[in-house]
Amino acid sequence: MTDDLACRRIQEAAQALGFLDPRDGRAKYQAFQRKVADCLAALHFHISEDERYEIAGEAIVAGLGSERLDLSREPLAYCKKAAIRLAHKRQGMKSKEVLVGDYPEECLLVKGVEGEAGRNTQTTSPGRSAEDDDAWELVDGVIGALRSPRQRDVLQRQSAGQDDDTITEETGRTKNAIYQGRTHGVNSVQDQLEEYIRPGHLKSRRSLGGER
Repeated sequence: MTDDLACRRIQEAAQALGFLDPRDGRAKYQAFQRKVADCLAALHFHISEDERYEIAGEAIVAGLGSERLDLSREPLAYCKKAAIRLAHKRQGMKSKEVLVGDYPEECLLVKGVEGEAGRNTQTTSPGRSAEDDDAWELVDGVIGALRSPRQRDVLQRQSAGQDDDTITEETGRTKNAIYQGRTHGVNSVQDQLEEYIRPGHLKSRRSLGGER
């Protein structure tokens, strides 16, 4: 299945479920994601709340893009099963970095739906100034559209002012996993913003790697 076809299937399914409704689509998606994430709390192994929502988001995207999904027959149950399978796969891989899901989550075209209202990790960093709001809005938009949930999560947390120790404690990931996610994420963001950056002001990617 091509990316264009996958995106079209996801958008059609999201439209049918009301996720793209400009009035309450975001709330519908959040409620759906919360139900999928809640089912993971019953598994016999521990998964942090953040990871449950991360897995739920991936499972929803994969479910909406699947040819097996029948919107008339419990799409929520289908996505829950997908999330449980994904959680078991992650648990089996333990600390290894795994990118699961064949479809770009931005196909949903729903901004800021990484969990319940009020639990989005992207907040205003103390180091940001009001005069740079336009630039940060551009950067935040690119970060929010990253295809890798782990890269996106690490960069959003870092831009909100969290250090590696805090990210490690809250996500349960290793510092090496956080470093790798940030490094690859920064490279992806630089590629997306290349046309907005003057070559003379572009710092080397290695210098943007953060802590290790």
